Amino acid sequence: MHRYLKLYCKKDFSLIKSSIILCFLIFLLISSLALFPQSYSMNSKPELSWGSDILISDEDSELAISTKRGYALRINGRMVHVIWSSIISNSNSEIYYRRSDDNGSTWLSSIQLTDADGLSMVPMLAVKKQKVFAVWKDNRNTAEPEIYFKCSFNSGEDWGTDVRLTETSDASNTPAVAVYKNNVYVVYEEKTGDPATCKAYFISSQDEGAAWGNPVLLSEDIPKREDGAPSIAVGQGNIIHVVYGSDKHAEQTAGYNWENYYRRSTDKGKTWEPPVRLTNDTIGDT
Repeated sequence: MHRYLKLYCKKDFSLIKSSIILCFLIFLLISSLALFPQSYSMNSKPELSWGSDILISDEDSELAISTKRGYALRINGRMVHVIWSSIISNSNSEIYYRRSDDNGSTWLSSIQLTDADGLSMVPMLAVKKQKVFAVWKDNRNTAEPEIYFKCSFNSGEDWGTDVRLTETSDASNTPAVAVYKNNVYVVYEEKTGDPATCKAYFISSQDEGAAWGNPVLLSEDIPKREDGAPSIAVGQGNIIHVVYGSDKHAEQTAGYNWENYYRRSTDKGKTWEPPVRLTNDTIGDT
């Protein structure tokens, strides 16, 4: 009997000890709620607000256009980098760049990146620390647009010369750019063949844009089928990811029922895994 009573007392003391600790924790929680009610409110939501509009494209032009695909704005710490195309006339447009060093509160003066006859359009950005890389399409001295590249190694203060990346008689459009260490990767679409159809291409530099390799066809060579509007990103380990639209699966003529496709390279774009279809919308375009 004495042994069982002793065991019961031990269990009972343990229960009392746990109860004391629980009561102490509840006391701390209630005290915290009383002292800092807003910190522990289950129903409170942070107030969201927007600042006043800030005019960024202050040059004298008829129209300033930024791309709808999201590559025209890049963030690096507190720096905000923006690029756009400014329409001067029906036959001339130029690329402009502007930067903020304080999360968009104030802005440095805009910089005109191009100064050439013709239309400079659809600019895109990539940023790696203090290095800024820009691509766009441009029809200076050519009937059809070609892809151009330009870079800055001091956060957009000074820029190098314009570099033409494509040399074809076909129209090159919708470039996108990504960067990983010293590697700069660009994708774009090009209209080829008769009748003209779009194909997705990839081109790269291993030395931050000083020299460039030959374009690589990402699209499958299917007559009268189109691949276009490619986007690119680079992940950990220098793995390249590309998505683009394609109508190669459609039973109808080219240009109908576009779907999204994905391709990946693990060796800096030398070889590519087979395309993977991401969407399956039988009604219309994705």
